Amino acid sequence: MIENLVFLTPLSVANKLRIGPQSDGGYVVYKPSLYHCDVLISYGIGWDMNFEIDYYNLTNKKVLMFDPTMFMDTYINKFHCKSLLRKLQFYRLYAYLKLSYVWKKRIEYLKKYDMLFFNEGLSNKKEGKYDSFQNHLAKHKITTEKIILKIDIEENEYSVLNETGFYNHLDSVDQIIIEFHNLKNRLRELKSIIYRLKELFEIVHIHGNNNSDQFTLYTEKGDDICFPDVIEVTLVKKTSILPGDILSEKIDYPCPGLDFPNTASRNDFIKLRFQ
Repeated sequence: MIENLVFLTPLSVANKLRIGPQSDGGYVVYKPSLYHCDVLISYGIGWDMNFEIDYYNLTNKKVLMFDPTMFMDTYINKFHCKSLLRKLQFYRLYAYLKLSYVWKKRIEYLKKYDMLFFNEGLSNKKEGKYDSFQNHLAKHKITTEKIILKIDIEENEYSVLNETGFYNHLDSVDQIIIEFHNLKNRLRELKSIIYRLKELFEIVHIHGNNNSDQFTLYTEKGDDICFPDVIEVTLVKKTSILPGDILSEKIDYPCPGLDFPNTASRNDFIKLRFQ
C-alpha cells in the first residue's frame, strides 16, 4: 500500500505565535486560543522550561510541568554519585551536583508563580512514576479549566494516543502541541491517531525536527516524498478557530519568522510536501 501525507496537511490560519527559543524547545501556537485558556499542562521538560516560562510571561496563567526522566525519587541520584566517586570522576560529580542544585532552586522559585513541576510522566495508567492524563486532571483538580496540552515524550506518545480513555478527556483541551517520533516506522499508526484527533481538532501548524533524519515515501507516480522522521504538530479545537483567521491561500512549511532549525548547526528541512 502506498502511503501519502495528505492527512497531515494543516489548515491555513493567521494569528500564530512562536513560544520558547528559536531552536529546539520552541513551538508555534494559535494565539487566540493561547489567551482564553486557563492552564498549560506540559509533558516532557528535559531540562528546558523556556516554552513554559514564556507561556507564563505572556498569559500569567498556571503551568503544570511533568517529567519523570530528569531526577530519580529525589533531586540527587545517590547511586550515580557513588558511581562517579568510584571512577574518580570528580569533575563530572561536581557538574552533576551543581546542575541538580540549580534545578532544585529553579523549581522551588517557580512555585511562587504557580508554575509547578512534578517528577511524574504520562502513561495510560498509574504505574511507578507514571500516571494517566485523566488521573492527573483529577489529582490537580483541573475540572472546568480550558487546557493547552504539550506532549513531547520521546515516542511514548503512541501508547498514550492509541488508548481510547485519553480521548474521553479532551473536552476541556483547546490546543495540543505534540511531537511525533519515528515516523518512518509508525506512519500508519500516526495516520490513525491524527484522524481520531481531527474529530475535534484541526492541524494548524507542522514543523520537521531537524535533529532527526528524513525518510523517503515511494509513490506509484515516481514523485517520491522526503519527509522528517520527527515532526512537531499544533492542533486547535475546531470551535476555537476564528473564521476570520482562516486563510484561502496555502502556507508553506517551514514558515519564515515562526519556524527555526531545532539544531542551529544543521539546515532546516526544505518545504514540506503532503501529497
